[in-house]
Amino acid sequence: MGKTVEVKRVEPRLRVSGWIDSWTQNLLYPTKEAKRITRQEITQTTLRPIPLLMIYGMVMGSFGLFNDPNGTLWTELLHLLYSSSKIPILTGLTFLLALPGFYVFYMLAGLAEDFRDVIRAFIHTQAVFALALASLSPFTLLFYLSIPDYLSAVLFNGLMFAVAALVRQIVLRRQYAILICRHPRHRLLLRLWFLLYAFIGIQTGWLLRPWVGVPGADNSYLREDTWSIAYLELLKILRGILSL
Repeated sequence: MGKTVEVKRVEPRLRVSGWIDSWTQNLLYPTKEAKRITRQEITQTTLRPIPLLMIYGMVMGSFGLFNDPNGTLWTELLHLLYSSSKIPILTGLTFLLALPGFYVFYMLAGLAEDFRDVIRAFIHTQAVFALALASLSPFTLLFYLSIPDYLSAVLFNGLMFAVAALVRQIVLRRQYAILICRHPRHRLLLRLWFLLYAFIGIQTGWLLRPWVGVPGADNSYLREDTWSIAYLELLKILRGILSL
């Protein structure tokens, strides 16, 4: 009788050179040893995405550099600096504002003991979002060079953020699969997180505008009407459209 040979399935993995290689392996394919949340893990996974977010921020704010004939080089470079610093603030602030309220929902659901694994999954997917967004920056730059229209640039950047957010959602669902197997309530809480994060993120992004930079407008880090409510402004726009 011949011996039975056990064939182990090997999942393909993304290969990237340098520190990004080991980083992405832990993000997308965490091992059992990597599932323990440590202070070093939190620090590295939180800080490493910042340069990637700043890369896209610089590209996002470069619209006036190519399409504003009246803008000075210093003004446009200053806006690049502004925009590059805003995206890390946007993602970090949205995460920090959404997390305490989400923890309350976990306590009400009786799943507070799983929140450590939830935090690890969220931190990792924040890094995935940064990696995806930075990889889309060449497309944004090409769009700026091809179509010099401000409104189109704003919409295109919104599309790029949506694509990066979709990648983050796919990875988060993959990491949440273990939690859902423990208890089905995690699936409902995951959907709640998407709604909570999007609600806070839209308002935070509204407060931090301008992002792309209006050609010919004065350069400023924040708009004069910063402390307005995004959803009320959207409602005004919809009313204006419906009244036409």
